[in-house]
This record gives sequence, C-alpha cells and structure tokens, in this order.
Amino acid sequence: MAETRPWVMTLSVAGYIAAAMFIVPALYTCFFGGPVATRDVGRDIGNMTFGFVAGALCLAPATWLMQFASDINDLQQSKKMRHLKAALAAQKSFWKFCGICTLIYLALFAIGLLFALMSRGIVH
Repeated sequence: MAETRPWVMTLSVAGYIAAAMFIVPALYTCFFGGPVATRDVGRDIGNMTFGFVAGALCLAPATWLMQFASDINDLQQSKKMRHLKAALAAQKSFWKFCGICTLIYLALFAIGLLFALMSRGIVH
C-alpha cells in the first residue's frame, strides 16, 4: 500500500484541480453572468448546473482518494489494524462511486443509442 500512496495523492490532486476547473467558471457565471456575446439566461443556467454537477462528480472521488492516502500514511506510522480498516473503507467508497458512475454512464449511453436509432427509423 505504501508504494501506491504517491500515485493516489497525484490522482486526488488532479481530481481537485478538475473540480476547480468546472466549479470556478460556474461560480463566475453565477455572479457575473455568461459571456457578453450570448447573454442567454437559459444557457447560463445550464452551464452553471453542468459546472456544479461535474465539479461535484470530480470532488467526491478526489476526497475519498485523499482520505485513502492519509489513511495509508497513518497505517505506515502506527501499523495498527484500525488504520488498515480505515484505508480499505476509503478505497471501497471510491470504487463503489466509480462503479455507480459507470453503470449510470452505460445506461445513459444505451438510452442515447436507442434514441439515435429511433430517430433514424431503424428501431420503431
């Protein structure tokens, strides 16, 4: 586990950066409005919603990975079973979230494919 800690930290930090890249523009749009060229309120609301949801979807696994890395560090220092259990619990939460997101993605892809086929008249 100790050898995975630097990679887990790297992925966690990358997740936090990705979340910020979604959330900061959404906050900007929230407080200052969208680009002057569009000034489409509906589009601004859609962009904000997308930014906040996408940011949250990046933030959750990044937080679990950071917790996992912290628990690995605690385990290295103390060698106690409770720190191993905490590390495995954080890892389980991360993989459970990834599994749920994968299932949702596959379901949305299947629905999109079905609509595409229906629009072409291939499926009635």
